[in-house]
Amino acid sequence: MKNYIAPFRVKRQVDNRGVTVSFKSKSINKQKTQNQTCPTGIVDIHGKCLEKIKGIPTTLLPLAAEARKYTDPKEFADSFVIDIMHGRYWHITRDPNFKIKKQQPTDYSTMAGGIPSSVGLMVSADPELWHEYFEKRDFIAEIDLAHAIPNEDFIVVNRGFGHEIFVNNLKAVSVKNVMPIEQGLADSQKYNKELERVLNSEEDAIDFWRKANA
Repeated sequence: MKNYIAPFRVKRQVDNRGVTVSFKSKSINKQKTQNQTCPTGIVDIHGKCLEKIKGIPTTLLPLAAEARKYTDPKEFADSFVIDIMHGRYWHITRDPNFKIKKQQPTDYSTMAGGIPSSVGLMVSADPELWHEYFEKRDFIAEIDLAHAIPNEDFIVVNRGFGHEIFVNNLKAVSVKNVMPIEQGLADSQKYNKELERVLNSEEDAIDFWRKANA
């Protein structure tokens, strides 16, 4: 039997970092699993390696892993359209060997000169805007959120610097790879163009959820 997060009403509050965060109703499958050997490197929240899904381009398997967290298609559509949870997430860094420090503050994406403000990690599905603020950071890490649960392991925040996600449970995420910033931005742009080709509406997102969960 699957477990779910009980829905609750939309509300906003300011956390202890002065960041406005939003909480939204989500129906999430909470069956977390450990990662496993997988040719594509994409393992969903059920522990299944995603290699091929009928009707979904291989390039969008990361979004399929995101969709498989949700038990309700409308909740996924809202997450995709409103919260910009697009399946691939990035962290800009100066460190070519960036690793998540499980027991230490790692939010080096703040505007306060890289000084950590709390234990956690800031990531984004849209790193291009971040790069405008952090031009001296020459590397970008792709962060795997496939096993991270919204509003439990991370929250979507609004600090005015584009799309941002604050990961508070560092054990729920991992670094997939680190690459030069130009390569990562090009990869992100290519992925986003594929998203725009396939998903242009809430109805498209709902249809994508159905295919991902078939």
